[in-house]
Amino acid sequence: MLDTNIPSAPIVELVEMTDDESAAIEARIAAQNAAKRRRRGVRAEVIEGPATFNIGDAITENESIAARAAELEADSDLQTDLERLAEYEHQQEPVELVCFSPDEGKTADAPLAEVQAPESIRDRLGEELARFPIALADTVTGPITRRREVAWNELAAMLGSVQAGAKDGPLWIAGDHAPGPRGNEHVRSVSVLALDVEAKTARNPETGIKTVIGPEPPTVEEMAVEVDLCGWRAILHTTHSHLDPSIQPSGVPHHRYRLVLALERPLQPGELDLLGRHVASVLGISDCFDPSTLKPSQPLYLPRAPEDRLIYFGHVSVEGEPLPVESLLSEAKAAQDALRAAAARRQGPQTASVIDAFNAAHDVRELLRHHGYIKKRGNRWMHPESTTGMAGVRLLPESDPPRVFSSHGCCPLNDGHAHDAFSIWCTLEHGGDIKTAVREASRLLGMEFERKADRTQQEARRDDYRQTQADPQPEASNEPEAPVSRLRRCDLSNLRSAELAAPEFVIEPLIPRSFLTLFGGHGGSGKSSLALAMGAHVASGRNWGEFTVTQGRVLVISYEDAEELVVWRLKKIAMQYQLSLPAIMANMVIVDATEAEAMMVEFNDHGVRRLLSTGDGDELVAMIAEGAFDLVIIDNASDCFGGNENDRQQVRHFVRQCASAVKGHKGAVLLLAHIDKAAAKFGSARNSYSGSTAWHNSARSRLALIDDELHQEKLNVGKAHPDSIPLEWKGPVPVPAGQSGVTTERRHAEEADEEAILSCFRAAEAVGKNVSAADTGNSTTWHALSSYAEFPATMKKDRARFREAVTRLLRSGAIQQVEYKDAHYKPRTKYVLSANPPMSANVKTDGDWRNTTHHLPPVSVGRGVGGTAEDVSALADWRIDGSSEAELKPGSAVCARCAHWTPDPVNPSGGIGRCQIDAPASRKPGSLWPWPDAEISCGRFRGVTA
Repeated sequence: MLDTNIPSAPIVELVEMTDDESAAIEARIAAQNAAKRRRRGVRAEVIEGPATFNIGDAITENESIAARAAELEADSDLQTDLERLAEYEHQQEPVELVCFSPDEGKTADAPLAEVQAPESIRDRLGEELARFPIALADTVTGPITRRREVAWNELAAMLGSVQAGAKDGPLWIAGDHAPGPRGNEHVRSVSVLALDVEAKTARNPETGIKTVIGPEPPTVEEMAVEVDLCGWRAILHTTHSHLDPSIQPSGVPHHRYRLVLALERPLQPGELDLLGRHVASVLGISDCFDPSTLKPSQPLYLPRAPEDRLIYFGHVSVEGEPLPVESLLSEAKAAQDALRAAAARRQGPQTASVIDAFNAAHDVRELLRHHGYIKKRGNRWMHPESTTGMAGVRLLPESDPPRVFSSHGCCPLNDGHAHDAFSIWCTLEHGGDIKTAVREASRLLGMEFERKADRTQQEARRDDYRQTQADPQPEASNEPEAPVSRLRRCDLSNLRSAELAAPEFVIEPLIPRSFLTLFGGHGGSGKSSLALAMGAHVASGRNWGEFTVTQGRVLVISYEDAEELVVWRLKKIAMQYQLSLPAIMANMVIVDATEAEAMMVEFNDHGVRRLLSTGDGDELVAMIAEGAFDLVIIDNASDCFGGNENDRQQVRHFVRQCASAVKGHKGAVLLLAHIDKAAAKFGSARNSYSGSTAWHNSARSRLALIDDELHQEKLNVGKAHPDSIPLEWKGPVPVPAGQSGVTTERRHAEEADEEAILSCFRAAEAVGKNVSAADTGNSTTWHALSSYAEFPATMKKDRARFREAVTRLLRSGAIQQVEYKDAHYKPRTKYVLSANPPMSANVKTDGDWRNTTHHLPPVSVGRGVGGTAEDVSALADWRIDGSSEAELKPGSAVCARCAHWTPDPVNPSGGIGRCQIDAPASRKPGSLWPWPDAEISCGRFRGVTA
């Protein structure tokens, strides 16, 4: 019988033993190895799968490892090697060691060696790996050549192999991109989050030399530790310009590398920018990463390095969990909303002056240090009582004045607000008592603070307006107000390093942020429906046609159409485009302003005609600021602007006021306007707006809807879209030509997938089975549902298709995530069917109804509705001009755009709609037009005969 103690001699006599005896020896050796690993706290990256255990080989290997360990113990500099050998002892598999030089490349005698990506436990057990799509191309200027689904360890292996040569070469896209021309509009989803970590540089146009103008990033090792602290799964590898000696200043190591993070679920393209910037903020690299990597189709070069720096290539894999996308997006939106709300928050004039002076005199960093917060790298701080060791207080990028946002559970600043220096001092020093804080701040700053009992400036303006309405010629005051200069001298001290920030868009490049976009077109041409469709895409975060959309909050101010019609249009739009109803309801606000006063009106100020904000206008501006809306749609200019549209100064003032309402939080305004009179009468070759040229000159961006084509006629902040965008009408909904929201074939396939998955959910619910929301492991959503007969056979081989269907169901509200505790009282997350599922998105149409030749019953409904009699019936008894069913004769005509019926007494088979303004020159616009033919092909109307 063999002694169970491991002998010290390298040669052991082997005898036959029973299975129980062999198992006892194996267990003893495993326990000894586990104890060693616990003492040393080490891990090893495995290259190949587990080998079959052999007792003889294990004893021999044990002696070999012990001898090698004795040699290494004398050398303290090789402690890392010793630790990895200990892990190797346990795995009994070959391991490649990582050896980073302490100065990351200053000493060439310790090169960076690649590390094979570690395999997870489920991979060692032989389970099928979760796969996700990426795209590959040969060069940056070439097309996407192939789409490929990879597992995480395969991606790690691909990024762990470096080639010597120039930067340009094979590349990959971190998302689902079909083969063909590369573009953001072709990316269906984003599979992983990739960030290029590097200091910002400026290139000398004469010499081409780059000079660092921003903070240097952490090293690869430091970033790996940071990611590991967060518990995230990641791959890091150095890029082509890592440790480039030509970058100035010389003598300083310039670390440049790529960070690739696993995702819990695929991202919609519109979610990428928000999530990426938030993750960069959490990791403390907001000021040292390349934001261009947040474009869905951004090319990512496979690892390459110059021949002379090939030995400095580094590659590290960090084990952990995929990024929790939903919770991180919620945190990002909370921080974004807090920053916008803080920027839009208005104080009284006296209070504001004290706060501004305090912020100018105090630094948020110094205030946090004074109150015991621990400074971390990258403008982050840790609360002194934090138990996680993570920096939960972050400086928000591009905040002015500087503001911080806290996610520490024990931190008083964790109240959902963005805090400037005064707010930090008010919260930490005075418990949030703003009155006491303002009084004390004014005392410390030597400022006199007095309460005023007078009315606020807004109330005074309203009273002035009411007085001018009653008395247009008030007596002049004997005490003229002191003029306030609005001129500001520009600071040229940073002229050498001045850079222009890249323009940002709500819908790129159609609607830029921080500016007003004028949207002109004929009355009844469909501007309202098209603008509402764009707004619905922004609210739901879905791209519109080929244009990239950034998800955000939307405010629709309708001066022209009442609530019933706007909501009905929105429902039709959501159904046609298959947009998420919960997302629209959460992110869109509609204001019925049909009974409201114009936002600004003209009044006589001592003989000078000026514009004055009305009470309703002030309320809308306050609503915009408070809600920090990303897109504000105003329908339309003729109703909300009560001034003289031909007065250049008034128009300029109104446009600037609208733009200033969103500039503080980088929102955008889309102002609808009717077309110029001459263009209305003689065609669209003239101005696509009505009134003074100031409408064109003051707006930084301008769109026009002309003959069912959308044109971008102006864009001052970038390159305008060069081509017209043809539209087609699916019922009352405008869609890009050739794209019925989504293609009919694809929509039907997606609907079939979703219905099949819902059937599996119903089957699981019927037997009381929990459907795990996990995307990785051996107990995923796919594992829970694939055993049912209703599960499609195609999805058993295509898990990416399955995940996309589940994501669509989750975003549409058909299913939802809930937390529960399992039999061991551990918190888990599962999917359940929603109690109130969304309405069906299956829209049935009979083609382009404007080209229909068969008879349709004529109807008379509200402007801009259009559609067939079935569509119109949804509006119940909605009528215009008091028309009744008795007036609707079979020989009448229906306008295909506005669905307004008008009989022609001269020709019973003819009529004209309200939106018709392109009548022949011999007839007045809007007059009755005899139609000799049964079918009119003017592009706007359909004649109907008995």
